[in-house]
Amino acid sequence: MPALRRRDFISLLGGAAAAWPLAAGAQQSGKIVSIGILAFEAWPPIDAFRQALNDLGYVEGKNVRFEHRYAKGRNERFPDLANDLVGLKVDVILTWGTEAVLADPFLVSQRSRIAQFAIENRLPSAYTYREHAEAGGLIAYTPNYHDLFRRAATYVDKILKGTKPGELPIEQPTKFDLVINLNPARALGLTVPLTLQAAADEVIE
Repeated sequence: MPALRRRDFISLLGGAAAAWPLAAGAQQSGKIVSIGILAFEAWPPIDAFRQALNDLGYVEGKNVRFEHRYAKGRNERFPDLANDLVGLKVDVILTWGTEAVLADPFLVSQRSRIAQFAIENRLPSAYTYREHAEAGGLIAYTPNYHDLFRRAATYVDKILKGTKPGELPIEQPTKFDLVINLNPARALGLTVPLTLQAAADEVIE
């Protein structure tokens, strides 16, 4: 898959998403918009993207359809999957966590092993994805990806209506989540201050 340039795509920082158009002015009266989803694996925040599009008037089965392509642990498949979406002539491709954008999904796929290794070697750990904390990591401080995917929907809407990606500003995340898992803290003999627990968005007991 050829390298993408700044004017060819827009991105939301923080490891979330990138989208680029394959057809200008795709949202036309009576046209069913097709959106390609290209990623390592399915991820819950994509539901926020779909809901946000729905709120903007893109109703699945009525005027929008989705084509999903997941590498399922094999990064070498991304070029073929991307070419497949291009061959289907989708209007926009949304992607996250691939080699092309914003984080290495391999570490996420190995999150349980990494968390266990940290505990066995008595290493306090901090991560940038909440999945790591849920898998047994100590702390995750992460952008709120549901919020980022909702904002990605507004970018896709503008692109489909003819806005050039190069004219859209790059946005940084503004909402962050702090997740603390007390189980590895106990295993490591650490006391997490109550003030820090109170400031957390989620505490896993």
